[in-house]
Amino acid sequence: MTKRLIAFIAALALSTLGLVATAGTSQAADCPYPGCVKTDTGVKKPPKKVKKGAKPKVRVTVAANGNVKPKGQVIIRVKRIGNGPKYFRQIAVKYSGNHKYSLPKLNKPGKYRVVVIFKPGKNAPFKSSRDNFTLRVKR
Repeated sequence: MTKRLIAFIAALALSTLGLVATAGTSQAADCPYPGCVKTDTGVKKPPKKVKKGAKPKVRVTVAANGNVKPKGQVIIRVKRIGNGPKYFRQIAVKYSGNHKYSLPKLNKPGKYRVVVIFKPGKNAPFKSSRDNFTLRVKR
């Protein structure tokens, strides 16, 4: 009994001095200012090639350090790269978890750059992040 009492008093003393953490906290709770929690935007298995006239789908994920799920806005930009007719489309959607989004119809063959940008909500503790990939439209 006395050994348990001594161990309890030692643990209590260490935790009050801040030398031992008692429970895990999220990084977002420790961050009093907007934009100090790093996020990572990704596209799971982006399509490499699609047929002409297709509307490819992409699954967007945004992860943050800690156990808090980021919420904000996802902007998907599709731009044609290389020679040929210019093409640029942008989609802005609300993000609150993993979702699958349809890209605009791609009618012209060639290479397209797809950029996915996460923008956090106002006064949110998250930082912006982005990811991109190249998509080829076949004839």
